[in-house]
Amino acid sequence: MIKVLFTAGGSGGHIYPIVSVAREIKKIAQERNLQVKMYFMGNTFFGKQELRAEGVKIIYLPGGKLTRYFSIKSPWELLKTLFDIIESLIIIWFICQMLFYQKEDQEAYQWDLLDGFMALV
Repeated sequence: MIKVLFTAGGSGGHIYPIVSVAREIKKIAQERNLQVKMYFMGNTFFGKQELRAEGVKIIYLPGGKLTRYFSIKSPWELLKTLFDIIESLIIIWFICQMLFYQKEDQEAYQWDLLDGFMALV
C-alpha cells in the first residue's frame, strides 16, 4: 500500500495541480496493480469535490498566518500556527506517508518543516 499526502493553500492555483497529480498517480497505480491511498491536508474549502472525485481523503487544518506587521490578531495567529504544526505532525505520524507532495504557497514554511522532520524519522 502506497500512501500519498498532498498539501497546499486554498486557491484553485494550488488545488488543480494536485488533482492532476492525483489522476496520474491513480493511472500509474492501476497500470502496475498497486494500491494507493491519497490524502490532502490543508485549509481549503475550494476544490473539495474535485479532490474527492479522485479518491483523495481531505483532512482539514485551520492554518494560521504569520504576519510581518503588528496586529491584535498576531499572537492568536502564532498560537494557531503552533497548534497546526503539532496537529500536522500527529496526523503525518499516523498516516505515515511514503510520498509528500507540496504545492508552494505563502504558508509553505509549515509543510517544509514537517517534510524535514519526516525525513529524520
